[in-house]
Amino acid sequence: MVDFNRANRRALALLALVFVLGLALGAVGHMLSERNVLASRGRGPGPGGPGPGAQGGQAAQQTRLVGRLKDDLNLTDEQQTQIKGILADTQHRYDDIREQMSPLFDKARNDSRDHMRAVLTPEQRPKFEDFLNRVDEERQKRDEAGTPPGRRSQ
Repeated sequence: MVDFNRANRRALALLALVFVLGLALGAVGHMLSERNVLASRGRGPGPGGPGPGAQGGQAAQQTRLVGRLKDDLNLTDEQQTQIKGILADTQHRYDDIREQMSPLFDKARNDSRDHMRAVLTPEQRPKFEDFLNRVDEERQKRDEAGTPPGRRSQ
C-alpha cells in the first residue's frame, strides 16, 4: 500500500494542477484555433458566438450573411428584411441559452476550485488564490471582448 506522506500528497497536488492547467490550456487553444478558422472563412463563431457584449460584431456578421444569401438566392428586399429579423431572433435565443447555462459553468468551476483547494497545503493555497485571481481577470477581459461563457477556461 502507498504511504501518503507529505511528499506524496504534494506530488499528487502538482499532478492534479498540471492536469487542470492542461485542460485549461487545451480549451484556450481550441477556442483560439476555432476563432481563427472561422475568421479565415469570413464568418463569425455562429451558435457559440460572442455574448451580449459583442452586438456590433453580430450585426456585421448578420449583414454579411444576408448579403451572401441575397447574392446566392436573389433575395427580394422583403425577404432580406425577414431574414434579418429571423437572425436577430435566433441570436436573442442563443443569448438566453447562454444566460441559463452560465450559472452551471460557474458552479462547475467553483466546485473544481474547491476540490483543488482541498488537495493543496496551507502554504500553497495563497499562491493558488493569486493564480485564480489572474485567471478571473483574464476571463473578465474575454467577457468584455465577447467570448461566450461556455467556451471559457477555468
